[in-house]
Amino acid sequence: MTKQPREKGSSPSVDDLRRKVEGTREELGQTVAALAAKADIQSRATQKMAQVTSSMQDRAAQTRRQLTGSVHALEAPQAAWHRVYRTGGHTRLDRDALLAVCATAFVAVLLIRRSRRYR
Repeated sequence: MTKQPREKGSSPSVDDLRRKVEGTREELGQTVAALAAKADIQSRATQKMAQVTSSMQDRAAQTRRQLTGSVHALEAPQAAWHRVYRTGGHTRLDRDALLAVCATAFVAVLLIRRSRRYR
C-alpha cells in the first residue's frame, strides 16, 4: 500500500485550520454560555418574579381605575336629588334623574349582596 501524493490545495493550510479551530472555540463558548444561563435557576426565578410583579401591578392599576370610575358614576346620581324644576309654582324632581338614582341604588344593593355571598 503506497500513499498517493495529494494535490496542492486539496489539504487545508495551517491558517485555515487555525481559523476553523477558532470558530469552533467561539461556538463552544456560546454553547457553554447558553447552558450556564439555563442552569442559573436563581436569576431565572428573579426574572420571572419581576415579570409577575410587573403584571400584577398593571392589573392592580387597571382595577383601581375601573373602581374609581365606578365610584364617580355612583356619586353623580346623588346630585340628581338636588336638581329641582319649578313648573307652575310647584317643585318636583326630575323624573329621569330619579330613575337614574333608583337604578344606581338597585345595582349597588345587588353588588353588596353579591360581595357578601363570596366572603
